[in-house]
Amino acid sequence: MKKLFDKLSIVDWVNISFWIIIFVFYILVFNETSWKYELMIIYPVLLGFVFFTAWYRKRYHDYKFMKIMMIVFAVIFFFSMFETLFMILPYLNPTVYDQLMVDIDHTLLGVHPTLWMEQFINPWLTEFMYILYFFYFPMPLIALTLMYRKGMYIEMEKSLVMLLVCYYSAYISYFIVPVNGPRFFLADWHTVELTGILLSQPIYDIIDILETNKFDCFPSLHTALLLVVMYISYRYTRKLFYIYVPIAIGILISLIYLRYHYVTDVIAGVIFAFFSVVFSEWLHNKYHKRFTFHFGEKNR
Repeated sequence: MKKLFDKLSIVDWVNISFWIIIFVFYILVFNETSWKYELMIIYPVLLGFVFFTAWYRKRYHDYKFMKIMMIVFAVIFFFSMFETLFMILPYLNPTVYDQLMVDIDHTLLGVHPTLWMEQFINPWLTEFMYILYFFYFPMPLIALTLMYRKGMYIEMEKSLVMLLVCYYSAYISYFIVPVNGPRFFLADWHTVELTGILLSQPIYDIIDILETNKFDCFPSLHTALLLVVMYISYRYTRKLFYIYVPIAIGILISLIYLRYHYVTDVIAGVIFAFFSVVFSEWLHNKYHKRFTFHFGEKNR
């Protein structure tokens, strides 16, 4: 058993720590959730997947493609965990806090932001906003790919820890402060349709299918992860950072324009990004050498 745990990296341990938290939530709602038996299979499989990742790294440590798979496996794990949240969250915390977000937004700004932005809506701008909103998803992978091509494996490990801490802290917050978002909660208030040209509807449909948990607005993970990616890019891929700046500004605007978030969500996302950077920097610097290097020992 000790040999099994000795193969784990700090990234693996971050994944296991999150798995434990979600599994505890699952136990708490076991008698309420309609998915109790499905999760009884899914969660052990996902935990086993983390140990499979460690085995794979050890088995293929001399192969360069192993490093790519270490990123691929991390993406598979955190995305799979996200796809199970809707099976637990409504049963653990049925309270929805949209009205609170609406009230805070109005108190801060004197208007309801998504309603105020209706004056700017037109099909071409809507198309552009959806494209920007969707481009957020590959942004971390682009940064990691550039670091991989430069052989910056230690920086990749630190960045991966940072990204996962950001993801997981937001996921946990969804259980504490479930928020549906203005596109649902304020649907009857909006009078202008968000109609695009060509890609808007397919992008909306894809996101709607993948976003099985509909209470994932607080904090805005788009904001939090975007700022973490900007930090990573500034530190390790400076040219990419300057390319990302105007894109990041557009994405932040799209969050309100497309009615996915309240301004309060965005502000919370900034706070979560700061926490993710500070905590993960401390975590990695203090503990990473105690574990197997995520991208192979010889490249530590």
